[in-house]
Amino acid sequence: MPRYEPFADRIVREAIERGEFDNLPGKGKPLHLKRVGDPDWWIKDKLEREQLDHGELRRQWRNRRDG
Repeated sequence: MPRYEPFADRIVREAIERGEFDNLPGKGKPLHLKRVGDPDWWIKDKLEREQLDHGELRRQWRNRRDG
């Protein structure tokens, strides 16, 4: 163990030692990173989760992206 350990690192390490991450859903499965490098990933995911009609927003994003 390092002499100096940042606070957040210590909290995570202690949680790992207690087994708090052992039974998370998806453990051992790949992450589905479908929007790597997309600066609008968060709003697109939010719209999908909320099942909102986002056709107009998609058109605006395409227009902005394509210039």
